[in-house]
Amino acid sequence: MKRFLHFAFLTLLVGFYSSADAQAPQCTPGSISVANATVCKGSYASFTLTGQTVGSGVTWQMSSDGVNYVDKQTGSGTSFNSPNLTAANFFRAKVTDYSYFDFNSGLPCVNYTNVITVTVNSTLLTAGSASYSPSPICAGTSTTLSLTGQTAGSTIQWVSSTDSIFYSSITGATASSYTTPILTQNTHYKAIVTSGSCNSAAPVSVMLNSLTAGTISSPSATLCSPLSTTLSLTGQTAGASIQWQSSINNGAYTNITGATSSTYTTPVLNQTTSYKALVTSGSCTVSSAIRTITVLNTGSFTASKTSLCGGNNTVLTLIGQTAGSTIQWQSSTDSLTFTNITGATSSVYTTPNLTSTIYYRPMVSVGGCNVSASPLKIFVNTVLAGTVSSLLATVCPGAGTTLSIAGQTAGSTLQWQS
Repeated sequence: MKRFLHFAFLTLLVGFYSSADAQAPQCTPGSISVANATVCKGSYASFTLTGQTVGSGVTWQMSSDGVNYVDKQTGSGTSFNSPNLTAANFFRAKVTDYSYFDFNSGLPCVNYTNVITVTVNSTLLTAGSASYSPSPICAGTSTTLSLTGQTAGSTIQWVSSTDSIFYSSITGATASSYTTPILTQNTHYKAIVTSGSCNSAAPVSVMLNSLTAGTISSPSATLCSPLSTTLSLTGQTAGASIQWQSSINNGAYTNITGATSSTYTTPVLNQTTSYKALVTSGSCTVSSAIRTITVLNTGSFTASKTSLCGGNNTVLTLIGQTAGSTIQWQSSTDSLTFTNITGATSSVYTTPNLTSTIYYRPMVSVGGCNVSASPLKIFVNTVLAGTVSSLLATVCPGAGTTLSIAGQTAGSTLQWQS
C-alpha cells in the first residue's frame, strides 16, 4: 500500500512539472529592422530592435554564412551599428528575458529575432577630396571649392555648416566646383557624393585669415591750437605691415609717404584731420578704425557796421569755426577785460543800441579747448549839438540879431534852420 501511494505521488508530481513546462509563456524577442539593407563597400549598416520584453538582455549577432553566429554587441542596447562591411552578412538579435526561467535548467528564457541579410555594393564609392586655394582666405572675400577624385558618374551635393555639426544643403550647388558667398567667419563644407544607394562625403573647412587691424590712440583727440601730435597703433597682428593714411574734411584717404611704423607723428595741423592704418599680412589687408584729430578753429567774424552813430546797433557774424563747437560772445570797453554776453551763443549776434565805442569777440569751445578770436572795435560816433545863444533876446520889427553856437563836436558841420 505504501509503495502504491509513493508511486502515485511521483506520477502526480511529474505530471505537474510537465504541465508547467508546457504552459510556461514563451519570451518575446521582438523584431529587428535595418536602415540600409544594401551598403557601400567599406560602410556599415544600422539596426533597431523593437517589440521585445522590457528589461530583456540583447546580444547582437553576425554571421557570414547564416549558420554560425558571432556575438558583436552585448548588453541591453536596442540599436546597433555593424562593423564596416566588404561582403554580405546575416544579422539577428539574441534576446534574454529575465522574467521567465526554464523550470528544468533554472536559466532565463532565450529567444532569437528575425534574421536580416545585408548586401554590399561591390563598386567602391570614392568621395574624392575637396580643397580651395589660397588657404586661409581673407575675411570679407569668397573662394571656390573644388572636388576631385570622386567616383565617375556619381552625383554631388554641397552642404555647409558654421559649427561642423549641423549641415544644410546649398541650393543649386551640385557641380564639382562651388563658389562660396562672401565669408566673415570660418565655414565648414562637405561634398556629398552619391551613386545608387551609396553615398560618401568629402569635407573641407574654409578658414579665414585672422588679421587684426588694432586700435589707434593719441594723447588727445583735440588740439587747442595748431600743433602736431603722435598717433600709436596697438593690438594689430604681429608681423603685419602698416601704412598710415590721412583725410581732410572727410575726403578720400591717401597714403602718407614713409609712415609705415606703429607710431606716426603728424605735421603741425591747422585743420581737423582724420587718420587710419592699413594692416597687411600676405594678400589680406584690413583697416583700423578712424582717429580724427580736431584742431580748434575760431573762424572769422565781421560786423555789418564798424563805425556808427550813437543810438544805433550792428550785427556780428561768425563763420568758419570748428564744426560742433560752442560759441559765447563777449564784450569789453577797453579791449583788455571781456565779459560774457548773456544768451549770445549763436553764430550771429545783434548788439543793443550803442552809445560808446566798444570791443567784441567770440569765444569758441570744443573738447576742453576754449579759444577766443581777436577782438573787433566798433566805433560809436557821439555827436554833440552844442548850445545856441543870441546877442539880443528881443528885437524890434524889421531889426536883426546875431546867433552863436558853442560846445558842438569839433570839426562837425553846421546847418542852421529856422
